[in-house]
Amino acid sequence: MGRWARLGSRFDLEGCVHLVLLVPLTYGLGGLHALRLETVNKGDLWTSESLVDCAELYSSLALFAFHHLLSAYDADADELEVLPCAGEAALDSS
Repeated sequence: MGRWARLGSRFDLEGCVHLVLLVPLTYGLGGLHALRLETVNKGDLWTSESLVDCAELYSSLALFAFHHLLSAYDADADELEVLPCAGEAALDSS
């Protein structure tokens, strides 16, 4: 819980990005390992099911990290100056 207490720090945001980017790799490796275990040992389905559950748990942590990233960028967006696009400037001048 201590890591998530430092909301807004650069290290925390980089950790969130790494967590989100590793979801496909983790899900793919968990699925391949579960498939290999099912083909080798057809009687043991609990192990392969638990591997898929672990991959789903990791993806839920990544969703939490993605929510944290969106919250951090939303807080920073209030401080940014929004410039009008070229089409809006042309409509305002006429």
